[in-house]
Amino acid sequence: PHIELRYTPDDALAEIQPWLHENWIAKPQGNGDLGDRMHRAFEANSPAILIGTDCPTIEPTDLEAATAALQSHDLVLGPAADGGYWLIGLRAPCPALFEGIEWSTETVLEATVTKAKAADLSVHWLRELRDVDSLADWENFQLKYSK
Repeated sequence: PHIELRYTPDDALAEIQPWLHENWIAKPQGNGDLGDRMHRAFEANSPAILIGTDCPTIEPTDLEAATAALQSHDLVLGPAADGGYWLIGLRAPCPALFEGIEWSTETVLEATVTKAKAADLSVHWLRELRDVDSLADWENFQLKYSK
């Protein structure tokens, strides 16, 4: 019922507008690294689930599972095969999860889990998926799913 599409760069609303459905909201991500931008989204909308646009195999059931998990867990993670995550959900903002992370590396998920343990957050895991970060990822996706 509540979809907020956050985009970057901040002046890209005209490009995003055609994607919006009725009752969807579009807002710029704002300044800072990926962690700053994600934390800002959680501050404005908690509980919330964030996904990127680079994981084409996400199913509605994944979002339903994440929503259900936030009823009894502080944090929901959808691990990505490359060491990151394709989904993160939080019941309440937790700035520590996004500080000091080397974004776009194979250590993102591990570092996030370490920070979650330090913050004493209960974690629910979703299935592992592959995201599309490179041409090779895209070609592999097409080979697997274009049949």
